[in-house]
Amino acid sequence: MKPAALLFLSAALFGAATSARAATPCTTVGPACTEFVKLGGGPAQSLVYRTDSLTAPNPAIQRALIMVHGTNRNADHYFLTSIGAALSLRFTNGG
Repeated sequence: MKPAALLFLSAALFGAATSARAATPCTTVGPACTEFVKLGGGPAQSLVYRTDSLTAPNPAIQRALIMVHGTNRNADHYFLTSIGAALSLRFTNGG
């Protein structure tokens, strides 16, 4: 099953990280970077790629990038491309 629909990127990629960070952002394609989210309160759910946990609070996160793709798209490629875009913004906008 390919992760579908959403992509969450954290402030870690945008430069708002602090030493209080609970965990290192996940930036690889695979099960370690995925999480199920309920749609419309459930029971429907979707598997999404994310760089940080969607359930554990992280006060260092100030911004997020959400990418939505269509059915039968390459979620792996979208995830990696979005990470690259977020890193590019970090360096071009001063973090």
